Amino acid sequence: MQKIFIATIFIICQLISYSALALTVVALPIYQVKASDFIEKFNTLNKQYRYNLKPIKKPKEPLSEYDLAPNINLTMYRNSGDELITQLKLNCDQSSNNKSADMNKCQQSIQLMSKAFDPDFELSDFERNKVCESKHKTSWTAGSSGMVKLCSYEFNDVVYTQEHDLDDQSLRFTIST
Repeated sequence: MQKIFIATIFIICQLISYSALALTVVALPIYQVKASDFIEKFNTLNKQYRYNLKPIKKPKEPLSEYDLAPNINLTMYRNSGDELITQLKLNCDQSSNNKSADMNKCQQSIQLMSKAFDPDFELSDFERNKVCESKHKTSWTAGSSGMVKLCSYEFNDVVYTQEHDLDDQSLRFTIST
């Protein structure tokens, strides 16, 4: 009788401890990357994969712009006085005669930027899990309007967004923390 009582108490204690573990919530830190770390990884991967993009130099301003290749630009946003990246925006203009080569270089740039920012991020996961919508967009600077396909995906508390202007064939890929 005493063994049954001890076994019952043991089982109840085990259930209580497992329930307490299941209810414990761990707050994950917001994913943060230093500009210097990103630049080092980007340049290393660029050489390793032989993408032949222009290397990125250490930023001096909170907003830094880089021409990686013809028609491909990267903008890095940081808080002033801080080295942590708040946003990366890659712009690809597909307006040249060789659109397939431009698109290939743009895809390579997106992959490189994403891997340098978060090595665990897979572009194929973005393609599989993205949520898309089409919007009507007016560009006041260019004086034109058209449709934009906007797709987003969240991974490690980071939002990855792809914006494709269907009329002028430009593509923007943004990483925001």
